[in-house]
Amino acid sequence: MTRDEAIALAKTGWWRTKSPREIAEFQLREPKLCMDFSDYHKAVEDALGRPVFTHEFARPQWLLDELAGKREPLDPIDSLRMIAPDKEIVVFGVPRPPQEHP
Repeated sequence: MTRDEAIALAKTGWWRTKSPREIAEFQLREPKLCMDFSDYHKAVEDALGRPVFTHEFARPQWLLDELAGKREPLDPIDSLRMIAPDKEIVVFGVPRPPQEHP
């Protein structure tokens, strides 16, 4: 699909009548974005039943494989290795305040 074709398709609002799975299966296979990204993101999350980090869209085949049941979801920390596999990952957290028990 050309850039102009993708823009023309996006203007039709084609995804508004499709299920999240139909949207995910089509758009994950199409390199050109043919819809609003926020709607695409939500459709993929709904189709997979989990939050999807934006960097995961860099590997659409992994998401398609997960959708088809051929792959387990990536652990959120492991998914960061997609960005820089040769870098160390350090996670900082803020301690939670102690909870009072009634």
